[in-house]
Amino acid sequence: MNWLVREANPEDAAQIAMVKIASWKDAYSHILPPEKLVFDVADETARLKIRLALRQNCFVGETDSQIAGYITYGTSEVMKFPTDDQIYSLYIHPDAHRKGLGRHLIKRVAEHYRGEGVNRLIVCVFKENPRAIKFYRALGAEYLGDTTYTIDGVDYPDEVYIWRDLNKL
Repeated sequence: MNWLVREANPEDAAQIAMVKIASWKDAYSHILPPEKLVFDVADETARLKIRLALRQNCFVGETDSQIAGYITYGTSEVMKFPTDDQIYSLYIHPDAHRKGLGRHLIKRVAEHYRGEGVNRLIVCVFKENPRAIKFYRALGAEYLGDTTYTIDGVDYPDEVYIWRDLNKL
């Protein structure tokens, strides 16, 4: 499939929201309680529009003007494992799984960071998300350690993976 990967803009918010909602329901139904998988589309779109207007680092992948996935990234938020930068989220609509989009988005982030002289990147993954863990490992990420991700006061176990050399992506 031919994917166009580009920087996101506020006008993409509604399509990004739909990708996020579909992805969360698909990937996290066995991890999170059902009430965490209920979204107000308008609220999610408005929240994303604000973030994108503030220039949150985000690339989208699209084909035929339809966004099928996105990736957000920036300065690492994992104090336990100091590194410069982190993938915050990578979501692919379930209909676009296994079509190369996730790989394209990660490679685009790696290209961005290589241009800034950064050579390491981490990503955190729910420990109970073996599909994502397998995907990151297949791209050369190595297990670094454990942490937690807190949603509304509840801690969920996370695993941290690292790419030590972005030139290999």
